Amino acid sequence: MLRKEANFGCAKCGIPIVTIHHIEGYEEGVFRPEELVELCDAHHKMADKCALSKQELYALKSKPFNSDRVHHAFQIPATKVLIVHLGGNQFIQTPIPLQIHQEPVISLRIENGQLLLSVTFYDADDLLRLKMVDNVWDADIDVFDLRYSERAGAEVHLAVKMQESEPYLDLMIVNGEVFLKGKFYRKGMLFEIDDSGTFQAGKSLFMRGCTARGMSVGINIA
Repeated sequence: MLRKEANFGCAKCGIPIVTIHHIEGYEEGVFRPEELVELCDAHHKMADKCALSKQELYALKSKPFNSDRVHHAFQIPATKVLIVHLGGNQFIQTPIPLQIHQEPVISLRIENGQLLLSVTFYDADDLLRLKMVDNVWDADIDVFDLRYSERAGAEVHLAVKMQESEPYLDLMIVNGEVFLKGKFYRKGMLFEIDDSGTFQAGKSLFMRGCTARGMSVGINIA
């Protein structure tokens, strides 16, 4: 409901990668939709520091940025199929490009033309550190660095980096296709998509140049 209310973006600036902010303060286990608003990382921090007043937040909730101006760059045209490049591997209409130990690590889907990203980060000790579901992240904003930019030609760059840790995700959208690279831990093993386009799991598995279409999972590590 909040996602549609804000038209898939931060109520203040429209950026599509957001968190849920409690306008009236946080109560454990209490989520009142009328007191919640979607904000990006930067404006969430401002709201936490009271740099955005409750009055302004309620005004943004009733008329978010994307009600007048929509960020189209994080969208995939209806005429295009979802193509994801995971390193040098290409997955077409495959909603889970990477799954490790039966848990989706990277998932993508399209809703009303909007690209929705889900990603899970564990550290080297197999502790869950960051989880993003359909562009909405749930984590301590001080434990990671998130950067989002849009460029001419509908090119998008999203970078998520765990602070003081190796795991990261780098996503680009160019001409309606998604390009991913990064490092991910699971069960103490490091999985990496490097600049050369090779997917590597530990020291034993290498993948490059593979193409899959219409599968539920692209790379599945048991």
